[in-house]
Amino acid sequence: MQRLLLGKRERKLEISPLQYLLKTSIREPLSVEPIKSPANLEKAGEGEKIVADQT
Repeated sequence: MQRLLLGKRERKLEISPLQYLLKTSIREPLSVEPIKSPANLEKAGEGEKIVADQT
């Protein structure tokens, strides 16, 4: 168990023994684009490409 000090309060962080199984990975490339409204999906700016993880 680890402890995190936040000002005068102290919080205990519990780390699960299975935490290593919860690692995220991106299997396929992603295209992320900001939109103005979910109603019409009009683009609000330039998108970003996120490459897939190497496994």
